Amino acid sequence: MEDKITGKELLAAIRTANRLSYEYQKRILEFISYFKMKFRLDENQIAARKHDSDAFSKTKAHTNDYPKANLKVWTNMWPWDYIYTNLMEYYLGWTNRKTMSFCLSFVQMTDTGYYESLDNKRSWTAIHKYADVENSNSYGFFILKCSESKINNIEPTWDVDKKNMEKWVQSTEDLVDYNVVKKSTFLVFRFKIEDIINQKTTNDVLLRFSNIVKQKTKIDLITPIE
Repeated sequence: MEDKITGKELLAAIRTANRLSYEYQKRILEFISYFKMKFRLDENQIAARKHDSDAFSKTKAHTNDYPKANLKVWTNMWPWDYIYTNLMEYYLGWTNRKTMSFCLSFVQMTDTGYYESLDNKRSWTAIHKYADVENSNSYGFFILKCSESKINNIEPTWDVDKKNMEKWVQSTEDLVDYNVVKKSTFLVFRFKIEDIINQKTTNDVLLRFSNIVKQKTKIDLITPIE
């Protein structure tokens, strides 16, 4: 009887978490629509990529019995393969603005627990070795690359990989990466996702990022925020 009660309570908690995840992702999508408008990128298409695991993009369910299936399931598959927005990139492509061109991505990192773990035996699948939930963070990153010439339809040249995420998570500055090579500038701005939950703090995040972009590249990214 005790096991049944525990199981019932556990599944109730999972259903609650599932519905909270829905509301969380709804807010992320609202944020994307909002910054697209503020950055004057309404016409830009978004290409999204899952980074912590990519079973959906690398495998197909090769079966004649169920041709609409789009995922092959195998033994020892990562549960992370099914948690889609743990580390997600939304790429908005290249934009020409006056004499400059820039490309932009927004990266959603829901849980920094792996990167902030102090356990030298940590692994992606050993979540008990992650940093405690209270000592972890949920981060957003704006990745921007600009050029002093007009460019169109070139794939992004950065990697949202373990090495870079380690660096970006552990940085003590909001500008977690910055590099200038000849006439090309690359920068990464980090913020806490908790700061895009309400309108005022969302505007503050966008203004901080746009000021950095203006300072480093002279690009007027944002329209005035009232």
